[in-house]
Amino acid sequence: MILRLRIFCLFLLATPSFLFADPAPFDLAGPKLEVKVVHAGKTLPISEVPNLSAGDQISIKADLPPGQSVHYLLVAAFLRGATNPPPENWFFSSETWNRKGSNGLKITVPKDAQQVLVFLAPETGGDFKTLVGAVRGRPGAFVRASQDLNQATLDRSRLKVYLAAIQSTRPISTI
Repeated sequence: MILRLRIFCLFLLATPSFLFADPAPFDLAGPKLEVKVVHAGKTLPISEVPNLSAGDQISIKADLPPGQSVHYLLVAAFLRGATNPPPENWFFSSETWNRKGSNGLKITVPKDAQQVLVFLAPETGGDFKTLVGAVRGRPGAFVRASQDLNQATLDRSRLKVYLAAIQSTRPISTI
């Protein structure tokens, strides 16, 4: 047994480091979402809204190419904590491929909502009901995923600012 462990350890040491490359960034290229919020009578892009409040109106539209061959369902869901499943009327959907759905969603933040999730799901027979069931069945998993993505976004934006600051500094010339 010890011999096998030693051989395995030697294998790991001899393995080229490129096999253990860093993971890819968390974001994947995909359709953009246009999200605007009406807060206190003023329309703002989501990037300028630090927190959503009950009564805020959210407009969400998927920016899909005109020749999109796959039909995507745009779904928004509000969460109210890791152990408290959201009611079914906190889920909203829009069929992006038809005329009415191409305008996106216009929804109002309900009282007691803590997070909002947006999904672009390929159209299938049970797409909307499947998403509702998954979120309501395990709200904690979606709350955690939302928190992790928010933290990753913050970390990435801080890193971009840091790298831009480093790249903008001029090297000190030597005499």
